[in-house]
Amino acid sequence: MAAVFARSWIGFLSSASGRVRVCSLSTSTRCCAGSQWRVKHGLAENNSVYGPLTDLPDWSFADGRPAPMQTGIANRRLQRAEIASRIVHLNQQMETAMTQWHNKKAEMACDQERENSMKLKAKGCRMKTRPQSAESSS
Repeated sequence: MAAVFARSWIGFLSSASGRVRVCSLSTSTRCCAGSQWRVKHGLAENNSVYGPLTDLPDWSFADGRPAPMQTGIANRRLQRAEIASRIVHLNQQMETAMTQWHNKKAEMACDQERENSMKLKAKGCRMKTRPQSAESSS
């Protein structure tokens, strides 16, 4: 991803001195150092998205008991659980829609077959005319 750099020049009038002052404002995208390397190796683009530094507690008691859960960790777990339940729900909807589509397709094929079997059929022998060849006429 190439970073695009653009600058907007903003001029404004300072009321105290009466002079025009020019400032630059950078509107480029933010680029995290090492993000391409992390993505290439299957990690998050930003270290604060997930990982041991984000998901594990900062400390524990000396006797080995875990520290109380921090609010940020609890919020991330809750958000991930909601995302997972949404994925499961959408997957179930997709499977239901696919089975309905397959059933409808099979039903349409059965209807077409039934319709073809109900059509009128020719009865009796049709007279077949043999073309006269040059050998039989001589």
